[in-house]
Amino acid sequence: MKIPNFKFQIPNKFKNFNNQNSKKFENWKPARPAGGLKIGNCPPLGGAGFTLIELLVAISIIGILSALLMTNLQDARSRARDVQRKSDLRQLKTALRMYYNDNQGYPVTGTNGIIATFNWGSAFDATGKYMKVLPQDPLTSATNPDYYYEQTASGEGFNLWACLENKSDSSGVTCASGDGSWNTSCTTICFKVSED
Repeated sequence: MKIPNFKFQIPNKFKNFNNQNSKKFENWKPARPAGGLKIGNCPPLGGAGFTLIELLVAISIIGILSALLMTNLQDARSRARDVQRKSDLRQLKTALRMYYNDNQGYPVTGTNGIIATFNWGSAFDATGKYMKVLPQDPLTSATNPDYYYEQTASGEGFNLWACLENKSDSSGVTCASGDGSWNTSCTTICFKVSED
């Protein structure tokens, strides 16, 4: 089968279009109306910007919103620290229970509520068998004490206390312990873990 040979021919009026019209558009620039660009019934653009009042209102709204956001962010941080405190005491309870199983009694209460002679933030025992490092409060300072431990029932029980930042925490209790100085330094509420 033979394929027919088609030829496309451009009409004469379009043959020299590019050559003739390219010179017309070489130096073309859009016209700019005097007094700024006017679109429809709007005032011309390029004239006056925002007024001082509009800028002050916008800045004050941004300031109020950022203040609200920062308050919520601080509350979220304090709640996260409280979660860390609760987790620390629960892990410590497990370690103390393992200590009890090996020694048939809980460690004695040391000075200022430490476990025996082991300070908060240091090794629990020389072997690291129960817990490598005793937990320490996330905000330990003179005004925000470490956790508090007290042995009860002649070594058959214990209480662990942590001072919480969030006063409305549902698991919080009124601070009460054998150490009056620790009790008075916690001005919010406490979290208590005990074994009887």
